[in-house]
Amino acid sequence: MEGSSVEHKLDGLPVGSESEDSRSLELDLQHLQDSQKNLESTIHLPERSLEDKIHAIEVEQSLKTQTIMDCEAEWREKLAAKEEKITNLEAELFKALNPLDSQNGDDRDLIKEIEVLTQKMEELERDCSELTEENLELLLKLKGVRKICKLEEEMSKKEIISQQLSTDRLQIQCADLGKRCADLELQLQASKDKTLYLDFELSKYHARGERQEIEIATLQEQLEHYKGMETGVNVHPAGICADVKLSESQATSEMDKTLTELQEHIQSCLANVKKQQCDPCFPINGECSSAFDKPVISNNTDLFNQKEKAKSILSSFVQLKDLFEAKSALFKNEVCQSEEVRAMVNPDELQNNLEAYDLGGNPLSNYGPQPESVQMESTPEMTDLEKELLEKISGMERLNSLNEQEIDALRHSQMELETQISNLQNERWQLEQNLEVTLSESMVTSKCLGDLQKEITKLSSDRDSQASAKEILERKLSELESGKLELEAHLSELEKENVQLSERICGLEAQLRYLTNDRESTSEELHNSESSNMSLREEIKKTGK
Repeated sequence: MEGSSVEHKLDGLPVGSESEDSRSLELDLQHLQDSQKNLESTIHLPERSLEDKIHAIEVEQSLKTQTIMDCEAEWREKLAAKEEKITNLEAELFKALNPLDSQNGDDRDLIKEIEVLTQKMEELERDCSELTEENLELLLKLKGVRKICKLEEEMSKKEIISQQLSTDRLQIQCADLGKRCADLELQLQASKDKTLYLDFELSKYHARGERQEIEIATLQEQLEHYKGMETGVNVHPAGICADVKLSESQATSEMDKTLTELQEHIQSCLANVKKQQCDPCFPINGECSSAFDKPVISNNTDLFNQKEKAKSILSSFVQLKDLFEAKSALFKNEVCQSEEVRAMVNPDELQNNLEAYDLGGNPLSNYGPQPESVQMESTPEMTDLEKELLEKISGMERLNSLNEQEIDALRHSQMELETQISNLQNERWQLEQNLEVTLSESMVTSKCLGDLQKEITKLSSDRDSQASAKEILERKLSELESGKLELEAHLSELEKENVQLSERICGLEAQLRYLTNDRESTSEELHNSESSNMSLREEIKKTGK
């Protein structure tokens, strides 16, 4: 365009001086063209160098931005776990701080990133300071816990020593109490055995007394039988005499009846006495046995038969007396009560009856007139009867005296037995009191043992609770130590990350400075090139004019 404008200007010149002017212009034009070529060549070289530099700067800038992006990606990947904690703080900080405005968008992003990194660094420093403070607090707590553990160990040692001493004392006391309990149990067993023995002896004495009472009752019955026999002996002769006075025939018949009844009564008494006799080998007269073996006497009115009956009755009565004496001698040492034995037949009554009989003379004479032969035969027979009765009475008196002596001896033995029974009862009462005392002592000892067992269980529970508390403290201490180790590891990791981030920030700041310097240099070069271009264009314009 510049060459066309010059040619257009040359066409407007006059034709006369056309040759000289044209030559001069052509020369000028050639000079201008040469100078223009030279300028173009000179401008082309810096422009090319400028373009090369700009391209190289752009390549370097792209590489730097790529490296920065890579570093940011790596940093974001590594700090992804921490961004959750930092977001809240970033929001608060962004609310508190106004964002800085910058002209260039790239510079603004870099400045924001740098501010974020500085804030994160400050947060990390705060976290580190907090962690150091927490570590110091944990160290203080650990020192306190160690002191507490030492104190607890000392307390546990003291408690173990005191427990050992108390357990030794308790064991000694338990051993003493066990010995005392064993002694008391032995005494209790001995007292029980003694009470059982005394109860057995008392039961034996009671049984013996009952046996003696039974024997006394049997003796009383025998004495009553004997009394009945004696009254029969005393009454029947009087009845016979009264009947003889009425008539001779009636007298003989009545005598025969009474004699037969008396004989049967005496035989029944002998049979009863023999049944009640303990020893079956008592001496029995042949007359009595023959009297027992004889049949019942026939109803003969002859007086001789009546005499024979009277003799047999007397012999059986003597035998009954002998049996009774043997029976009384056999139960001599065993009779205890004899109050009713004294209610025997009074021999004075028999004596009075005999005296009345003697004063009355021949009893048969009172019944009316009798033949002389009968009176002569009855008088000597009745005198013999009286003699035998007197002998019997004397024997009964001796028997009564012996019975009284035996009764006195039995009373004396009964008194002795009663005193023995009272002594045994007193001993039993004392033993019962001793047994109650021993039982109360055993109850006291059992209560003491129960209290000791409760104390032992309480001490064991306290020891278990202390051991459990100690285990809990040890567990807490181990947890604190593990937490401390984790915090130390976390702190070391944070310090490492902090160092890495500080290094990366330093590298980024250096890169940023380098980029800013390069940008400033490139901008200055561009400004210089633009100014040189402008100056060249102005020169071209000037030359074109």
